[in-house]
Amino acid sequence: MTPAAASGTGGNPGFLPASERAGYITMGKGTRSRNERAGAVIADPSKFSKKNSADKTKLLTRIGVIACAVLLLACIALWSFTTWVPRIKTAAKSSHYRVNGSEMTYFITNVKNNYINTLSSYGTGYLTQLGLSTSDTSLTGLRSQTCGLDKTKSWYEYFVDQTKTQVESMLVLCEAAKAEGMTLDKSELEDIDKSIKAMKDSAEELAKAYAARGYSGYTASYFLTQEYGNGVSESNVRHALELQGLASKFYKAYQERVEAGITDDELEQYVKDNPANILSADIFSYTFTAELEIAGSEATDDEKAAYEKAKEEAKKLADELAACSDKDAFIAKAVEYILGTYANDSFDKYYENNKKSLDDADKPDDAKLAADKAAMVKEIGEKVKDSTKELTEHGDTNSYTKVLDKVSSSLLTDVQNAYDAINKTSSVSYSDPADKDASDSTKWLFDADRKAGDKTVISNEAEKKSTYTAYFMEATAHRDETVTKNVGHILFKTTTYETAEKAKEKAEEILAKYKEGEQTKDAFEALANEYTEDSSVFYENVTKDYMVKEFDAWTFDSSRKAGDVDIVETTYGAHVMYFVGDGEIAWKVTAKNGVFGEKYEAWYETEKNSVGVTFSDSTMKTLG
Repeated sequence: MTPAAASGTGGNPGFLPASERAGYITMGKGTRSRNERAGAVIADPSKFSKKNSADKTKLLTRIGVIACAVLLLACIALWSFTTWVPRIKTAAKSSHYRVNGSEMTYFITNVKNNYINTLSSYGTGYLTQLGLSTSDTSLTGLRSQTCGLDKTKSWYEYFVDQTKTQVESMLVLCEAAKAEGMTLDKSELEDIDKSIKAMKDSAEELAKAYAARGYSGYTASYFLTQEYGNGVSESNVRHALELQGLASKFYKAYQERVEAGITDDELEQYVKDNPANILSADIFSYTFTAELEIAGSEATDDEKAAYEKAKEEAKKLADELAACSDKDAFIAKAVEYILGTYANDSFDKYYENNKKSLDDADKPDDAKLAADKAAMVKEIGEKVKDSTKELTEHGDTNSYTKVLDKVSSSLLTDVQNAYDAINKTSSVSYSDPADKDASDSTKWLFDADRKAGDKTVISNEAEKKSTYTAYFMEATAHRDETVTKNVGHILFKTTTYETAEKAKEKAEEILAKYKEGEQTKDAFEALANEYTEDSSVFYENVTKDYMVKEFDAWTFDSSRKAGDVDIVETTYGAHVMYFVGDGEIAWKVTAKNGVFGEKYEAWYETEKNSVGVTFSDSTMKTLG
């Protein structure tokens, strides 16, 4: 049953601006931010309460009453009945906890939405490649779509399997919490209340927005169904949040308890057993490539000769780079190549790709093209060294200037990426050089005799493409002794506020609000819980180069001190930043996480076998 649309528009919520649909429904940013941190164990954790035998009796009574009503009131639509039925059927259960069909629909929908949002970040083309249709992502529609991640299953079956794993984990953790007498406290239950209210408020706002445009029948209940799944009620969402919250609460307590008992000997043993997770070599490198260019179906003698010449040139350049006396000379030589030969060759490539769109009257002569090329390459070189520099905008006065703008955009991207890469240390995770499948680069990088300052060229020649990589060893295999950082932020997405400028304006407003108050971590978190669009407010033990460039640069600024606040703009939007302070030594964080992971896995397998979570296949078949 679809609401009526005005002016002949179909009943699809997609016709409202994205800024007004917002996703569609929000669950309250504060609860989401605080509780999604256990996502490695369960999805979107939030809070808990349990059903007792009295609830079961009431439910059975309700079944009888409604069943009679259905028989007496023939006018009730079939879809209404099918959305209600899953609420009375058990989809999953453990000794003390139950998930009904509607709640399972909610969990599956969350898993589905998280997957789609993540995969969509790679572009809609990637979704299509995986067999996931963006035109129908309903649970019913997904049943007929083959999963590109596992071609033996439909996307529905794939999402169900992922959900079952998460629900099983959730129920195991809930049973462990019950065994220890752990329940949700008043403030945690109040957080759920706030989430439910935020959910209902945003649904009502959405319904009002549609009504204001003349679209009838779009109620808050309709939008809740659109967001969380067919037949999912407020009570279902509440119970799901309660279960997730209890599981999350136990997991956090268990983690803190286990990590507090991890010894230095255990950390050292983990390093010994898992060198690839801990050790890395720091290098600078640049790869020169030669490719066989074929005009027809097979390479001619001249094309083969050109390929051999290109290979010789690439090898010569790599050898020259590896002959540099020190790191600075190595980088300078690579930069010289990037801003010279590489930039010129890239210009030629992009111009060749775009020149077919030139009108005859607009085609430049050789002298003009050469001059424009030289000017553009020079500008690009200045731009990558100094981001404040502005590039010439050629405009669209004719087909030639349009081509130049296209070339400039592509060229800047290529040169910037190459420039940034050579100017930044690359860390290569340890691999055993003695392994029979070890690559030539692995054998060189992790040779026991390797030392800082060593250089070499690793060649990989093939029939159609050959590479020659010059390496400079800055630091041999070692533990990362850098100090991690603890940092918080409030994110205002550009996509939400339509422009980067508007997102920054909102960030400035909230920063001003923070500065008017107590200016404490708690005060910052309170604002973040209200406004942030990220799943987390605070990030602990952040390693360098883990976050996006601007975020990372602010966090690791040598002048940074506890309590610092500022606004940082990234590709995501505007971030109100809060610096908490230093974290732990990087390698110890990794080792501690590893030891905990091993202990948790052992504990979980034992608990899982003891609890014995079961699923109802018959109920699962009715969902969606």
